[in-house]
Amino acid sequence: MIPYGEEAVKLANRSFYVDDCLIRLSAKRAVKTTAKRFKEALSSGGFNLTGLFSNVEEALCDLLAAISNATLLHLDRQPDYVRRTLGVLWENTTDCFCFKVEGWDGIPTRCALLSYVASLFDPIGMVAPVLLPVVSDLGSLSKEGCLGRCYA
Repeated sequence: MIPYGEEAVKLANRSFYVDDCLIRLSAKRAVKTTAKRFKEALSSGGFNLTGLFSNVEEALCDLLAAISNATLLHLDRQPDYVRRTLGVLWENTTDCFCFKVEGWDGIPTRCALLSYVASLFDPIGMVAPVLLPVVSDLGSLSKEGCLGRCYA
C-alpha cells in the first residue's frame, strides 16, 4: 500500500520516465491496491493518471476497475510483455529497458549517416557510450574526406 506523503513521492520519483509511470510489482493484489492508491495520490496533486500497464498479466483487467477513467493502450506491434515508452522498450517480465535499432542500407554520405545516428532516440543517455564514439568517428571520417558530401 502507498500512503500519501513521503512514500508516494519516493515512488513517483523513481517510477516516472518523463510522463510514463513504470512500477514493477510481483502480485495481482499489490497491482490493484497500488494502482488505486497511487492514482488517488497523484490526483490530489492535480495529475490525472490515464494510461496503465502491468507486469502482472492477470491484473490488467483489475486495473481498469481500480482506475475508472484509465485506458490500457496497445498501439504498437510489440509483444504483449514489451511496452514502448519514449523510444525505449520496457520488457516488463524482466523489468529491463531495451532499444530496437532498424537496419540501414542507404548511400553512406555524411548527412545520411549522421541522420541515421541522430534518429536513435535516447533521452536519458542509456546508449550514449555506444553512440558518442560513432559520432566522433563520423566526424573524423568527414574531416579526412572519406565520406561523401550532403546533397539536397
